[in-house]
Amino acid sequence: MKYLIDSDFLFGLFVAHDPHHEKTASLLKSLINKGDEFVVSNLVVQEAATVLSRKASQNMAIFFLSELSKMPIQICSLVVKMKI
Repeated sequence: MKYLIDSDFLFGLFVAHDPHHEKTASLLKSLINKGDEFVVSNLVVQEAATVLSRKASQNMAIFFLSELSKMPIQICSLVVKMKI
């Protein structure tokens, strides 16, 4: 099964004092072990890094960006086209 990850999940995963930290970490590990796939948009990655920078620290945001690339999570680029 494929799961679309949002910024709240990523925040909970990387911030140890977040109330959802243990649940997100456990869930991710369990689903990885089952062979499930994870997808996140590049815009969500940017949002999560911004929130981590503001609510945790810039060092945490930098750590997040470096560690995310090592995780089995596919980052999809979204292009938004708008007519004005």
